Amino acid sequence: MNVEKPFMRRMVVENGGWPTWGSENVLFFHRKVGDFWAVFRVEFTDTSTSEPTRVTPDKSNAMTRVAINATTVAVSMIRDLAKFGIDRTAEHYRHIVVFDSNTKQPVMDGENIEKQFHKIKSPVPDVGLFRLSGAFPTFSKDGKKVAFVDNEFKSVWVADDKEMRKVYEMDVPGKIFSPVWNQNKDKDILYVCIGPAFAADQPLDIYRIPNASQGNGHAGALTDVDDGYNNAFPSTNPEGTKLVFRSTRDHPEDPNAAVKDGFKNLYIMENAEEGDFGAARVPTPLRCCFAESQPQRHRFQAWDRSGRTRSGFGIIIWR
Repeated sequence: MNVEKPFMRRMVVENGGWPTWGSENVLFFHRKVGDFWAVFRVEFTDTSTSEPTRVTPDKSNAMTRVAINATTVAVSMIRDLAKFGIDRTAEHYRHIVVFDSNTKQPVMDGENIEKQFHKIKSPVPDVGLFRLSGAFPTFSKDGKKVAFVDNEFKSVWVADDKEMRKVYEMDVPGKIFSPVWNQNKDKDILYVCIGPAFAADQPLDIYRIPNASQGNGHAGALTDVDDGYNNAFPSTNPEGTKLVFRSTRDHPEDPNAAVKDGFKNLYIMENAEEGDFGAARVPTPLRCCFAESQPQRHRFQAWDRSGRTRSGFGIIIWR
C-alpha cells in the first residue's frame, strides 16, 4: 500500500462502497440506487473498466459481504422494509443470500439454507460447519479461536476447541461491536469498538481486550474517549505492533455540531499497546486522499482498495 507519491492508484468505480474481490480483476460492491441499496459487479484490467452490472433485484436492500468467486457473492439482504406498528414477517428481516451474478438469482437463501447445509463442503477435510448465534465473527490468525458479539451488541464471546465463553460484557446493550484479533498469533488480544453501533455522527472509540481467551473482563481504551471522534474498525500489522483504523479526526467539521464529525480517513497507531496515550500520541495519517469505512477488511495486503474518496463514495485500486 503506497502512502507516499507516486500512489499508483486509479478510480475504477464511482459511488461504490464495501468492495470485495471476486478474482484478480473482478470486484463486487454496493451503491444506493433511488431509495434502495444494491450489489453490483465490475471487471477491470490495467487499462479498462467494464460498466458495473447489478446483481441483486430491484426494490430490495442488499449490501456487500464477501465474494465467493468471480461470479458468486454473498450479500446481506432485506427484501421488504418493516414499518412501525406491523407484525414482521421473514421478508422484513436481514438474511445472508448467495447470488449468481450470471443468472441474477439466489443460489442459497434463508428459505432453503437449512435444507442445503449438507451440500456445503470444504476442500479441507478437517474443516466443517460451525453454527453460533451472534454477529461480527472474527477468527484468530492461527484459526483456533473465533470471537463474536451477541445479538444485543452487549457482550463479546470466544469459542475454541474447549468451550464457548463470555469474555467481556457491557452494562447496557447496543454498545459493543466489530471485534478483531491481533494478527500476531502469539498475542491473545482482541480489539473492539465501543459506543453507539452504526451511528457515524456519534463518538465511538477503540478498546483493547488483553488475554482475551482467558475472559478476565478487562478492556482499555486506545483512543481518547473525550475527543468526541468516531474511531472504528482497527486492524494490526502481521507483527501485531501497530494498528490501522478509520477516524473522523483532523477533518473540517461544522463548528456548531455537538459531535466532531467530518470525512473519515485512515490512521496508523505506532503503538498498538498504548494507542493515543503513548509517546507517539497523535496517530500517523495515511495521507492518500482517501478514506475507508472498514479498514480491517484489508489486513495490510499488498493489493488494497478503498470504499470512499474525499468527494464521495468510490472504489480505488492501488498496488
